[in-house]
Amino acid sequence: MDNKFNKLFPILAAIAVFGTLSFFLIKILPGIGAVEIDMQSDHPDKLRVFYSYYNTFREENASPTFSINEQRAKIKVSLTGNFTNFLRIDTGGQLGTVKIYQLKVSSYFHAPLLLGPNEIGQLFVAGPDATMQVFPEYVQVTAKGNDPYLVGKTRIFDAMYWQVALIALTFALFVGILMLRKVTPMVGHEGSGRQPAGNAQSERFDALDGLRGLAAMMVIADHTCGWFSGVGATGVWIFFALSGFLLARPFIGNPQAVLSFALMSGYFRRRFMRILPMYYVYIFVVFVLSKRYSLAFLHGLFLEGDGHLWALPQEILFYLLWPIVVLLLVLPLRRYPRLTMVLLLLVMAAWNRYVGIETIWLLGMAHNTMPLFFGVFLAGVFFSFLYSYCLAAATAPCPLPLYRVAGSTASILGFVVIIFFVLFSTGNIIGQKIVYSQTYFSYYGFLAGLLIFFILCAKGLLLDRVLSTTPLRELGKVGLSLYLVHPSIKILVEGFANTYFGYQMKNFPLFLATLVCSYILARYTFSHIEQPGFFEKPARCSAPL
Repeated sequence: MDNKFNKLFPILAAIAVFGTLSFFLIKILPGIGAVEIDMQSDHPDKLRVFYSYYNTFREENASPTFSINEQRAKIKVSLTGNFTNFLRIDTGGQLGTVKIYQLKVSSYFHAPLLLGPNEIGQLFVAGPDATMQVFPEYVQVTAKGNDPYLVGKTRIFDAMYWQVALIALTFALFVGILMLRKVTPMVGHEGSGRQPAGNAQSERFDALDGLRGLAAMMVIADHTCGWFSGVGATGVWIFFALSGFLLARPFIGNPQAVLSFALMSGYFRRRFMRILPMYYVYIFVVFVLSKRYSLAFLHGLFLEGDGHLWALPQEILFYLLWPIVVLLLVLPLRRYPRLTMVLLLLVMAAWNRYVGIETIWLLGMAHNTMPLFFGVFLAGVFFSFLYSYCLAAATAPCPLPLYRVAGSTASILGFVVIIFFVLFSTGNIIGQKIVYSQTYFSYYGFLAGLLIFFILCAKGLLLDRVLSTTPLRELGKVGLSLYLVHPSIKILVEGFANTYFGYQMKNFPLFLATLVCSYILARYTFSHIEQPGFFEKPARCSAPL
């Protein structure tokens, strides 16, 4: 009986997750994120917008007040990520009339709706202290008491059934995989920093831990030092390229692994268990404890990436898409490595050029849509294949000539790329207010992959030795925790210095204090949350962030 239950448990868990997620996503996914009201009042007054899931409104679920008067104006009200279903528009607290010409209702997961007078009349009804009249050009709300308002009669957006089913099914499948009792590890498994199966030797990529530590420092510098604003984007491109490079390693020598359910179950299990524990702890502390439950739920499903968390949904989606690339491109061309590399370059360039927000997007930063930076990950994948090809040539019976000279050149060029990243991720050095690393992300992402290639070609030389130093490697080892906690630590450091010392900490002192304190906390969370109690200890160079 117990054995049968153990076999059925993953299936039952997947069914439970599918049902639970479907129930909540049906309510949240098409929710309203913002409303823009084109209106005019015949007297000065105050406008407020209340929002709710179930058409019952509370004072704590209301926007700030907005001034309205005789001049026609468009007032945009953000609902701060609450993803509500019902609206109540309070048109003021005084007697008089208000004209509403149009409502633009936006959703993060649904095309925006433009509601004219007729649509407003169909979807809204006036409260007891008001009357509503529908005219061809506007809806007129006349106050009869001190609490006039329009309230929605029904949900603004239709339910998104197939999208909900797809998201719920995806997470249900992964929960089932995570519940499996046995998984088969891949030889030289992804992110281990070892050569793929079939290579003559197995080696560690210690310098890549250091590169990750350097990238983390770039992100923290961006958030603490004004002059380095934009450098953090380059740091994230390095994170993405590293993920692409490391996750490509096991499939280079063994692309047939993508056809094995056992091997791919292990792949997804390791990838998700590498990120989820620390990520969900952070989501709980930041969003659940502050009662921002909608944001917590959407972040937990990687449908939202507020602030610096925008990078995590990008990582997760790459984990899902990369096996598809292996199946459609790497596996069929496994006997033609040079053709594989050419096609990877073409796919990378085509994605960067033609796949934008209009095709596929993710929520990030301040609830804004962002493109999927899959091309940056593919840059790391390409250089992973190129490195394996060059390594095989260098260790062949007739090695490539001038290999040592090439290593010395790579060491120098690697330092040049790092200096370029630090100085020219933004236009600060030439007095321009532009973030080059964001505007030209495809080029910076390719350079990030090239930097990884230079580092590995410079094995044992100065570039390798600098990035393999203990401080950088220690920062890289706790890179995920460091990335997650540093914004909160920065706020605490600033508040502590101001409260107890009257000191407005900024720039380098703020950078140093944030880095040190973040590392102390990250070292603790890495040891007590990321590592213990899960299926296997993460190997070095396994962290994508």
